[in-house]
Amino acid sequence: MGMLIVKTPVNRHESVLYLYNALYAPSISYTLVSLRALDEEGFMSHIGDGHLRLTSPSRELIANVARNASCLYKYERSPEYAHAVELLSVMELHHRLEHISVASSRKLVEIGAIKGIKLDPDVPESDCEACIFACATCIPVPKPHISVPALSFGDEIHTDVWGPARVATAKKK
Repeated sequence: MGMLIVKTPVNRHESVLYLYNALYAPSISYTLVSLRALDEEGFMSHIGDGHLRLTSPSRELIANVARNASCLYKYERSPEYAHAVELLSVMELHHRLEHISVASSRKLVEIGAIKGIKLDPDVPESDCEACIFACATCIPVPKPHISVPALSFGDEIHTDVWGPARVATAKKK
């Protein structure tokens, strides 16, 4: 889910339509646009004379699509005209890619191995707490005996200095 940029026909030219909160499914070979969603964004649609005209909230003509033989307002275009763009920080991408290295995450976007992602240059790289915790190792606490061991019963006394507890323990039934 993200922003989808679609080139739309306007007479003999093309315009750009920005669809926010669009669901992107790269395996589907067409873009289906909800007029209700556009209406909620302030766009206006007019159907008449065999055309669907779409105007932006600023009343600029965004699309003029002719009705086809199947009575659909369908604009044939090549697949590279629709580009989903999601702005992510490199740390968000690092999390989504199951915590691979941040440098590898960045490189995958730069070489084009991941499409539809644009890295936000304004968000700085930071430490990942999950990665730090996962790399932490447990070192056993040494138990050095500083004093001479007790030779007879009662020579050495250990006490619990934590109590009293604020909450009573559960009673056994």
